[in-house]
Parts: sequence; C-alpha cells; structure tokens
Amino acid sequence: MTVPYWYSGAEAEAIGRVMYQIGEIVERCTGMAGRDEQVGLPVADAAGRQQLAVSIFNHVSGTVVQPQAEE
Repeated sequence: MTVPYWYSGAEAEAIGRVMYQIGEIVERCTGMAGRDEQVGLPVADAAGRQQLAVSIFNHVSGTVVQPQAEE
C-alpha cells in the first residue's frame, strides 16, 4: 500500500494505525504475511512498534512539499 508522507506527529500516528489495521485485515483474509519495508518488519511486529513508522513520516514530511488547499 502507498501512503502519502506529508503527515507528521499525531496525524502520522493515526495514518500508521489505519495502515497497520488494513495490513492485518489483508493478512487474515488472504493467509499471506505482510511486511512494512520502510521499517523492515512484518506487519504484526511493525503494528506493535508504530513509533518507527511515525519517525519515518516525521523525517520525510519535512522534505516533501505539502499540497496546497484550493481556494
């Protein structure tokens, strides 16, 4: 799955939580194991260590141009 990296802090934590929930649902429904390549862990392990994903979001969000709201 692909997730935009412009989120940081609490927003990144919320996105990470949903991302891992979706990953766990896919694992249960397919019997296949998922992996978060950004943190180098299986989904089940990464879900228990969400701060790893949040730290990546925080780092990358500072280098990515955020989309501007339309007026």
